[in-house]
Amino acid sequence: MPTLGGPNVFVWSRRPDSNWGPADDEAARQRAIKRGTPPCLNGVGRNLSWIRSRVERKDGRDAAPKSGCGDGARCLLDDPEPPERPGPLFVLGTPGKGNFDFLPPPTREYTALEVAAEGVWGRGRYRASYVLSRTWGNYPGLFNSDFGISNPGGVSTFLMPHQAENSTGYLPNDRTHVVKLSGSYATRFGLGVGTVFTFETGTPINDFAAGPFGPLFPTFVAPRGSAGRTPSLWDLNFRVTYNFPISRRWQMQAVLDLLHVGNPQRAVWVDESHYPTIDENGNPGSPNPNYMQPIAYQPPMAVRLGLEVNF
Repeated sequence: MPTLGGPNVFVWSRRPDSNWGPADDEAARQRAIKRGTPPCLNGVGRNLSWIRSRVERKDGRDAAPKSGCGDGARCLLDDPEPPERPGPLFVLGTPGKGNFDFLPPPTREYTALEVAAEGVWGRGRYRASYVLSRTWGNYPGLFNSDFGISNPGGVSTFLMPHQAENSTGYLPNDRTHVVKLSGSYATRFGLGVGTVFTFETGTPINDFAAGPFGPLFPTFVAPRGSAGRTPSLWDLNFRVTYNFPISRRWQMQAVLDLLHVGNPQRAVWVDESHYPTIDENGNPGSPNPNYMQPIAYQPPMAVRLGLEVNF
């Protein structure tokens, strides 16, 4: 089972009202919202300092160090057993330590500064926030964000010696600016409206070339996340509700949702494999004509009508 270690986390908060903090109860928070809260300032930092994972051999036997491989590293070797199934062998260890320091120590640093405000205005409620952040390092996490693969501990861009160079930079989930606005209004005759708007800058793009074991274990042609960014995204949604006055025990509400208004459908993910093959000298070859072309988009505009019944 892969494990993560050393997550150093700090949270710093500055609010104009010193009597309202994260540890206060919900009632105190609601009172503060009703009287309107001035903008608050929050700082967050997370730092992952080490990882350790264990991967089984392809034939089901436990992996063990061979040919000089010692504990303290995640190592890939040619497996001489069985001869009819040669292939890579992964062993238990910590990158950047022990006999195999061919990879730098794993790093994933997240720092953020948030400015937010929320409150009540008449029969309406509102919340607004802005986050300035950076996600930096060489290890994207247990989820393989570089290729969108749910394979905990199997981050294929941080396994082998050829991946050490240029491996540090902006990580896949880095979004420098994120703005969120939301509001709702309830009328006296059962009709309610609400909206949510989000704007976020794009994510980093990598320049990958195939490694000795193919494009799924690539090398970084340029420093991680330095090949550009995906387009900035915006998303606007509306909701209209109507409460039917049936009885105190029964509550029925009609819901109309307008999702992804404006149908932006901007690219959220692009092809980052620049050179899917290598030549006999180990140099990148056969440029991919689809490099940096979109492979995933925002969902299209949709309308949803529903009926909720509570009793």
